[in-house]
Amino acid sequence: MDLIFENSFSQIKLLLRYSNKSTKDDLKYIWIAQERFAAYHLHSGDFTRARILREQNVEFWETNNESLKSIEYLSILLSASSSEIISQNYDKAGQYLCRAMPLAEKRSGTVVYPVFLLMKGIYCNYVSLYGKGNEEILDEGWIDKIVVRFKGLSVSEKFKEEAETSFLKILDIENNSNGNKSIEYVQGLHRLASFYLDQGDKIKANQLLKEAKQKCEKYKSTNVDLYYTILLSFTI
Repeated sequence: MDLIFENSFSQIKLLLRYSNKSTKDDLKYIWIAQERFAAYHLHSGDFTRARILREQNVEFWETNNESLKSIEYLSILLSASSSEIISQNYDKAGQYLCRAMPLAEKRSGTVVYPVFLLMKGIYCNYVSLYGKGNEEILDEGWIDKIVVRFKGLSVSEKFKEEAETSFLKILDIENNSNGNKSIEYVQGLHRLASFYLDQGDKIKANQLLKEAKQKCEKYKSTNVDLYYTILLSFTI
């Protein structure tokens, strides 16, 4: 399998040399192929190679005059930001997310929006705990400015609040789309509980985990991993 991937990857690198002569279909093929290679390396534990490939995809898309307003470009930015977060390159991840934000906001009613919120939530949570991030991701809208949402908060606390808001929005979307008894809603509860555990709020976390466990009972046979992950997440 590794040999097949290496041979295929060599062909992709050859195509990249002639990308200026490629058709739009060729360019789309190269983008998809590189993302698949990145996903393969990610699952294989080679996070560095996955990150490099996704970074190349961003540069490739931008330098070949492809649309910077398309859902494809948004997907590329979100994939790149996820790899940067895994590598703890929070500044670079923040740059990608800031570029993705206006594209995602315009698609707030589509399936890609919760993916953006998830990446934003994970990013803001990690930054609040471990390091300095890109504060442009905290850009306040006019409503926030009226209510002075972040008044008196430290930068870390701002990122923490933004992360919580993102995870709560995802939960609300899952509730409206699939109902509060769906497996997607259960996953959202567990995700929010995990955030509170990271932040040291065991009371809120355990309340959500209790609800998630109850709702997950009927899915236990088909979602064993999620069920026992919820059980193991409970804290004393």
